[in-house]
Amino acid sequence: MSLEGATVEGALLHLAFTLSVRETPQLYAGEEIGMEGKDDPDSRRDFPGGFPFDNRSAFTTAGRNPVHHRIYQWTQSWIRLRAEHSAIRNGKLIDIFYDDDTYVFARKDEKETV
Repeated sequence: MSLEGATVEGALLHLAFTLSVRETPQLYAGEEIGMEGKDDPDSRRDFPGGFPFDNRSAFTTAGRNPVHHRIYQWTQSWIRLRAEHSAIRNGKLIDIFYDDDTYVFARKDEKETV
């Protein structure tokens, strides 16, 4: 959400991609709620975690605004999907289709294709 022109939909697609392609996913602090920032040293602001001087805690539903909550729920869903499907965690990556705007792929292991 720190890039010029960033959208919530773009952030959701980024998270889905990161959590479903090969290797171990890494989310940058605050990515799970779509935190904004700018160039260093403002690349990522402090996570609103209910720490001293925070007026809210994004660790709780009440502490997230509707956009942050939407991104948080999406992230949790993709993490759960990854945990439930071995093909997403360890399967072979199969390119199905791509062009300048689209990338479609599958993950396949001995048990399933996702």
